[in-house]
Amino acid sequence: MLEREGFLAEGKTASTTTRFPNEIRTFFEDRGSILWITFFGERLGWGFLDALPAQPSDDGRGVWRLVSGGGKHTDINGDALTKERLTGSLTKLAAYRGTSCSVDEDELLVDLVFASCGRRRLGVVGKTQKRSISI
Repeated sequence: MLEREGFLAEGKTASTTTRFPNEIRTFFEDRGSILWITFFGERLGWGFLDALPAQPSDDGRGVWRLVSGGGKHTDINGDALTKERLTGSLTKLAAYRGTSCSVDEDELLVDLVFASCGRRRLGVVGKTQKRSISI
């Protein structure tokens, strides 16, 4: 709870003080089942983390994780995933400055990424699943 008190003292909201540790926990606990995305310039990159644990950075000021098979930045046809080709609900995530957030509302992205990995969705599209989907 000491971290929460420190965040509150810095003027962070109560919801932010809960979100920060949850985002960090997700990063460290993921063993390759979570789709991670990032924006760099005008392009979207995506991938699944390698199951290996986080490694300390060379300068000792952070950690890093490998992306299984390397990061991807194209769709199933090999076309670059640029902001101009993506929906607004997805591109607005480029402004998000946290560690992780949900992209559940963008079913197109999920289908696009799974298809380009050679995987196929078996569940219902557009509804919350009660349990995890194996990939």
